[in-house]
Amino acid sequence: MPIGAEISRKNRFFNRRRVIGLFFIILAGILTFFAIRTAGHMDRYWAAKDTILAGQAITSEQVVAVEANPGKSANLYLPADKAPNLRATQTIGAGELLARSSVTDSPAEVKRLVIKLSSPLPGGVEKGDYLEIWKLPESASGGLSTPDLPPAAGKIASQAVFITQKKTTSVTPSEETSIEVLVNEADIEALLGAVGQKLPLVAIPVAS
Repeated sequence: MPIGAEISRKNRFFNRRRVIGLFFIILAGILTFFAIRTAGHMDRYWAAKDTILAGQAITSEQVVAVEANPGKSANLYLPADKAPNLRATQTIGAGELLARSSVTDSPAEVKRLVIKLSSPLPGGVEKGDYLEIWKLPESASGGLSTPDLPPAAGKIASQAVFITQKKTTSVTPSEETSIEVLVNEADIEALLGAVGQKLPLVAIPVAS
């Protein structure tokens, strides 16, 4: 073996190790760069300025364009590239991005209505919550039914969206609660009929 041949082979071996090591260092740097760039990439999406109730029309005054990076879920949200002339199909909280599944372009099918309840609204009900509206049974004398009479309570609205309430105390000891709700057009006739007959009404929160 020529003198220095073994040293030459060792140098070539170490040179290959240096090249391979340098390659992996460069590759790691490139991958890190693209990962940071991808993570920092922001697009503009519509977000609710305030709570948007289910059934409400969504206009440009109710939303704001924000920069966000939903990642792989980006296609689930509405990009802020055009005016959102849509209608909410479910309540959207203030600051939330507008999900495609929570809006529709079909015409509105809800009406705002103020009704009086015969009992206070349960605690914890907030703007945007769903309520069931029930009419209570009445006796032949005009008061509430007695145990001797068969119950005649009935649900007349299954998904009324709560907006606000206002309590008023009359000269009588009884207290009435007026609430404003969004009601599906399909329930309007039955609800107005109950109001016209002055039937006692109760609102029951729908469990979420």
